[in-house]
Amino acid sequence: MDIQTALLDVVRLVETVAPIMLIGLLISNFLFSLPQFRLILKPIEKLSRFANLKSGVAISAFLLHPIVGISMLSQMYKNKLINFKETVIAVIISILPRGIRAIVLFLAPVSISILGFELGLKFITLEIASKLIVVAVGVLIGKALLSGDDFEQIDEYKCGGFRIRETIKVFLRTITIMSVSAFFVSVILNLDFLSSYLSFIPKEMLMIILSGIASTTAGISVAGSLLAKGVIDDETALFAIFVSRFFHIFIESMRMSMPIYTSFFGFRIGIKLLLVDLVCRCLSIAIAIFITIDLIA
Repeated sequence: MDIQTALLDVVRLVETVAPIMLIGLLISNFLFSLPQFRLILKPIEKLSRFANLKSGVAISAFLLHPIVGISMLSQMYKNKLINFKETVIAVIISILPRGIRAIVLFLAPVSISILGFELGLKFITLEIASKLIVVAVGVLIGKALLSGDDFEQIDEYKCGGFRIRETIKVFLRTITIMSVSAFFVSVILNLDFLSSYLSFIPKEMLMIILSGIASTTAGISVAGSLLAKGVIDDETALFAIFVSRFFHIFIESMRMSMPIYTSFFGFRIGIKLLLVDLVCRCLSIAIAIFITIDLIA
């Protein structure tokens, strides 16, 4: 394929997507920084109390940042305010505030700007719905196994400020990944070696999956490029994105989650909680995959 044509495809894509993405990221991060955003934490604390959890404030803190939530959970556990059983259930339920945070700050503006409003909204809806199912299981386990004795909750966290520099960094990193991915899509689409070695997987789907394993942004970007070229339909693109996210969880867990859990809880307890987190996130994405398969069928 002509390299110049591939570069022109990238330029056209960036010209269309970049302004929408930047505005979306700025607005979502600004809203997240407002003091009024603290009101969103209240329903999560109420959900935690309904599940007989005493660690509702720590679970809510995951909405601000996962490290804040894990830090508060570890302090409660070390101070014997909660036992290991409650810590495990808190980790299960924490996938909801973590998911909301990721959607508001990143996934929503990126997916809607790249995939379009309708498909981006489907992606976000499946993301949150699948997590709600897993959280519901965690709530039922808490109701069944925990007594719900109260203690004075700690409330020492605040919403972060509006960090425009960090937002711009996220935007530039996303655009860079998207541009590189789109370029290789334009080139690889005209190559035949993938079909010869992996003929049982459609080439377009394989490209999304392989790109998304390394980076969710790359997977969504490749899907957006393929959709723009009309070589893949919406449901297939959505399916491939979720499959890539399933495998990406393992990469992200080894790269980010394991050091965080083990540093706060110690190696033995940290690894156990990491496995709980890993299973819950994989189960959540698996649910989204099965729902997408049903949509395709």
